[in-house]
Amino acid sequence: MNETEQKLNNLIRKARIIINETHVYCNDLLGDEKYREYKELLRQASIISNLCVEYIKKSQVEFEAMREFLDNYYYSLLNIIKDLFVKIIVFSDTNYFSMEMWRQRNKVTLFYSDYILLNQNFRFLKDCISEHFISHYKSSYELIVDENSPLWDIADMKYIEFFSDMNMIRNVSRNIVKNITLNNPHFSLTILEGQISEIIKNAVKHGNKCDARKKVKIWYLTSDKQFKIIVEDEGKGFTNFNEWNEFNKLRNEALKRGNIEEMLKYVQYKGPESRDDDGGNSLFAALEYWDSSLVYNNKKNKVAAVKYLF
Repeated sequence: MNETEQKLNNLIRKARIIINETHVYCNDLLGDEKYREYKELLRQASIISNLCVEYIKKSQVEFEAMREFLDNYYYSLLNIIKDLFVKIIVFSDTNYFSMEMWRQRNKVTLFYSDYILLNQNFRFLKDCISEHFISHYKSSYELIVDENSPLWDIADMKYIEFFSDMNMIRNVSRNIVKNITLNNPHFSLTILEGQISEIIKNAVKHGNKCDARKKVKIWYLTSDKQFKIIVEDEGKGFTNFNEWNEFNKLRNEALKRGNIEEMLKYVQYKGPESRDDDGGNSLFAALEYWDSSLVYNNKKNKVAAVKYLF
């Protein structure tokens, strides 16, 4: 076993322990009437965490298998728990991360401690596996401006455009995904479609401000190895780009330190134009999902990303 394989083995052992604990806490919270309004999300988290544990137990630790595990199970679990994090922690009157809660070993406090560890381990696993598949892989968990990125090459890419209409987003995303032919039967097109929708929604909602006179332009390319997308709007650009990156940097530093109380300050990003339903969570999720970070042009009204499909 080489050094990289040993590293993957160690990470998987760690993941199994954390996911198993998460499953226990999910079921514990499900049985408590205080959390009945969160039961559907807790139920989903419990099911997926159990699938994660069973998958790791049954499968040999191979890069192909772990890629499937990461994309189809682990990522979904993180997203569900992230939604719970926002719903229970941000909108609750209780401070679950007070010293008193820590001393009591409060079940919610412990549950979200595991969420932090799950997130850290997801990143370590993603980097370890991606390095195996992708030459010169470089991990990035920040938004990037790079006019010279090879992602801007539109050769052989298909092109579509539409006038800004929130009702069109789902149809556009579905039409893009239905053209993808996979060699990997385990890759989740549902998750990919969701991430494509989020990028397009940002262009319609935040870029063009839902102005039906303004267009969203999309280039996309699929092969047996990757899916690439470029989305451009007619807006003034991501005006809070540097501020968002700084916010995310502080969030990541708290994450690396495992400082949960500090993490609570960075659950949701609110810019000057943010509405109540805007929390920056789609961008946090996108940085975890895409294999290229999100790369912007100088004006920051055009974004490119890639996802490897093998």
